[in-house]
Amino acid sequence: MKKEYYNLHISLFRFNSKTDYLPCYKKYTIVYNPKQTLYDILNDLFEKEKFKYEEKEKCYLQVNKYFVNANQSIKDIVDKFGDELVFEPISIYRATNDLIIDTKDYEEKLRLFEKYMNIEQKKIYEKKFILEYYASNSININRNYIGNHNLLIAYDLIKNNKTIQNEIVKILLDKNNGIWYQTSLKNRLFNYSLSNEERYKKLVDICIPNSYEKNKYFLDKEDCSIEIKTSFLGFNIAVYQGTQDISFENIIAKSNGTYIFINSRFHDLALSSLEVNSNFSLKIAGEILLDAKDSNVDFLIVNDMQSFEIFDKNQEEIQKIVGRDINIPIIRSQQFYMLLKGEKDIKKLGFDKHKVKVNFIN
Repeated sequence: MKKEYYNLHISLFRFNSKTDYLPCYKKYTIVYNPKQTLYDILNDLFEKEKFKYEEKEKCYLQVNKYFVNANQSIKDIVDKFGDELVFEPISIYRATNDLIIDTKDYEEKLRLFEKYMNIEQKKIYEKKFILEYYASNSININRNYIGNHNLLIAYDLIKNNKTIQNEIVKILLDKNNGIWYQTSLKNRLFNYSLSNEERYKKLVDICIPNSYEKNKYFLDKEDCSIEIKTSFLGFNIAVYQGTQDISFENIIAKSNGTYIFINSRFHDLALSSLEVNSNFSLKIAGEILLDAKDSNVDFLIVNDMQSFEIFDKNQEEIQKIVGRDINIPIIRSQQFYMLLKGEKDIKKLGFDKHKVKVNFIN
């Protein structure tokens, strides 16, 4: 007979803004059934020790840094993350009591397009895109960013009434807080919606034509078939993936290097924002580079030219922004493959043009 009950190990975020200075994480082990939902698990935890969370229809949380609706099957969660889970509110910054947050910022920003909505639309949008709003890394960098919820609302409004497109686009193109700062939710939402991502892209194309064509990738897949002539034994190597799925994990292992998973490897650099405010992308880049540095990474692989230029050409400025020395060499994917094949000529590799010296080549 197939086993129906399994152990689940959970670290639960606990915090009361009225009494606590810092949050803590309490550990629990519970028995679960794969047929249960995430909300069922919260209810089981509540039976062990009382804590605060929203009622089912508006309950959202972070599970291992992914943003999830609590009606998600626990089996799907465990299949992705295993049996050790961390439960946190969808905004630690706005946490008020355990998993409950203050959503005032979401609600205030809804007023941006209020005059274009009827009463029924206003009611629908009150909570519809709350997960998309807080899942965006953009609001962690710029608290005044208009929000992914407003982008999705703007898309709907334009689609339903083309006569207001120019007015809405003008609002979206605000150089301080507008659409320039939108970052991808891929690898942030547990159930990543391709349909919503398409809406973002179509809206960006309306507001900032051809912006998605500016960043060409070198490789679209990992090639483990090459003959490796250079060993990276003893090297810790990380990869900045952004919105790509390509990881280079297997080829790094084949070269005897140690692949380092940095938590920020999927952070979108918001390349559109470079046209109006380079500091926004540099702050995100700073998070990624510090993550790599604190993980003892020897060099970081990137797979597109704009990411390379941000990390390499601007690393001195990034250091000033984050207030720490970094000095991590940045290697383009093509250069890494050339190294694996045995190339050592610095000029042929292009390392002579790097601002951060690649010092492991003799």
